[in-house]
Amino acid sequence: MIPEFDGNSQAKLKEFLSACSYAIKNINSIDERTLLDAILCTKLKGKAIIDFETRDIYNMIPIKIRARNLLP
Repeated sequence: MIPEFDGNSQAKLKEFLSACSYAIKNINSIDERTLLDAILCTKLKGKAIIDFETRDIYNMIPIKIRARNLLP
């Protein structure tokens, strides 16, 4: 299960990115975009959702970079 991430905790970020990476590695590549969309729509909260809502994400790399940049 992928935990929610709100952009405020380094520990939550590590947990979120680890779970996302695991999920992406263990699905068919055809389904990757669907999974990314589901993650972006259901697992981001608070300032994280605000930061990502205008972005078009196609793989995990921008998610990792943007999520790390959200932390204080």
